Amino acid sequence: LVPDEWTGQLSILRKEIASRTSSLAEAVSDIDKKLDGVVDKVREIYKVEMKDEIERQEKALKEKEEAERKARLAQEDQLRMGAAGNPRNAGSRPASVVSDDDYQDV
Repeated sequence: LVPDEWTGQLSILRKEIASRTSSLAEAVSDIDKKLDGVVDKVREIYKVEMKDEIERQEKALKEKEEAERKARLAQEDQLRMGAAGNPRNAGSRPASVVSDDDYQDV
């Protein structure tokens, strides 16, 4: 079927293909290992960046809560001063409060 001279050539070609296939497999394996290393580094960077972002968000939330707390305390202080009759707030009584002084005969 196949001439003898071709048999030798086919044998050489099979060995060459096997050798190249092996080399390609090693190259792919090396590339795969390098990619794994890159993926690991990207994951580390992502974790650090996410940690930083979470810390920034937590800090912003704490600052917002602190500002709201201070505003609430300032408002409560104002209400207390007004209720204590603080002279600074004189004339700022509610409209529902009416005294006899408001209806003096002229």
